[in-house]
Amino acid sequence: MIKFKKINCFMLLTAMHCFLFSPLMTAYADAEENLYLQKGKSDYHFLDYEDALVELEKALEVEGNSEIDFAQIYKYTGLTYIALGDKDKALASFKKALKYYSNLEIEYRYSSPKIMEVFNEAKGSTDNRPPTIEHLPFSGKAKPGEGIKIEAVISDNDKVRLATLYYKEQWKKTFSAVKMALSGKNSYSAEIPGDSVILEGTEYYIEAVDVAGNVSTKGNAAFAIGIEVKAEAEKKPFYKKWWVWAILGGVVVAAAAGGGGGNGTTAGTVTISEPVL
Repeated sequence: MIKFKKINCFMLLTAMHCFLFSPLMTAYADAEENLYLQKGKSDYHFLDYEDALVELEKALEVEGNSEIDFAQIYKYTGLTYIALGDKDKALASFKKALKYYSNLEIEYRYSSPKIMEVFNEAKGSTDNRPPTIEHLPFSGKAKPGEGIKIEAVISDNDKVRLATLYYKEQWKKTFSAVKMALSGKNSYSAEIPGDSVILEGTEYYIEAVDVAGNVSTKGNAAFAIGIEVKAEAEKKPFYKKWWVWAILGGVVVAAAAGGGGGNGTTAGTVTISEPVL
């Protein structure tokens, strides 16, 4: 009986591609993208770390790699080594990535503190202090449909890279985001748009990140800062207010009582009613 071994589909397709289109493969990789890099990234995201390292090693050998390609290859090699628990190799890989592209960044929102720690060490940064956010929760009168300006003083021992205001209507599950603008020394502001200010209530929080990737928040998605929104009370015309008719009634009754005392007759009943409009 003939036994068939399980073949990696990607490698089978790659072999067929090489056989049929070998004269074009190098040109395609140079002009479009490094196929091994793409496969390595895919393996990393699917937690196939050993396979990822194999593909990333192959990616280094592709002719025509740009500096950005090399930076990406070493970046994902570093991420893979962190996942495998090898900090030294991860650190070396990140340093190589930064050598090819010094402005390389790692998205802090989707990275663990361990990744950011090693990456910042590779950048030569020892900064682990997050920004400071000074903010008084909004306490003014919020009216439905009117925008609300949110302000904060945000400072850092190095430099604030990004300040973001997250907001949503009370009943929504997800927050919308708007970048806070620098309006003065360390002063940041942004506006919650009027269509998110509703009677059911509005909530928000502030997030700041510095150039080293340290993050701080004032409030958060689970414990956002709430804003009470109230409709303006309808004002009644003066003649519909109870105290106007109370005073008028007292004057009329007093006048009737005084008039009746002069000739000894009994004062009649006086009925006061609100005018019909």
